[in-house]
Amino acid sequence: MFRELYYWVYILYSKRKGKRFKGKETTYASWVMTGLMSLNLIVLQGFIDYLCILKWHFSFFKFLFPTRHKTVKEFIFAILLLSPVFLYVHFNLDGKKKEIIKHFKEKKMTQFRQDWGILFFWLYVVFSIIFVFIFGFMHRNLIREVGM
Repeated sequence: MFRELYYWVYILYSKRKGKRFKGKETTYASWVMTGLMSLNLIVLQGFIDYLCILKWHFSFFKFLFPTRHKTVKEFIFAILLLSPVFLYVHFNLDGKKKEIIKHFKEKKMTQFRQDWGILFFWLYVVFSIIFVFIFGFMHRNLIREVGM
């Protein structure tokens, strides 16, 4: 699934005009996929924390980070949380970029299939962003209600 999304990001950047994107389409595709997958991971951890607050009145992240000031512990935790995303994108998408692009270019997709592929890519982008905001507001309001 992520390989096809990577391919559609590559196609979108390769069709853009301007010298800024020429030759760097795969790099931009890697960064876009890393960002989207990170957003999905943040939503997943927010959802798990939301369920913990509802069931046990215990916020895992409030326990880890009781202050509002940024500490070294928070940065280390963020690196540990997001490192699987970076490793997956580096080894499975960016490391095999020629194979992915060649595979989908040789696939000879119909116009209908291409349109649906691009539609699902944009749906993935929009819903990833929407879910981050939804769970952010739900989590913030729940913490206020519970009094944590």
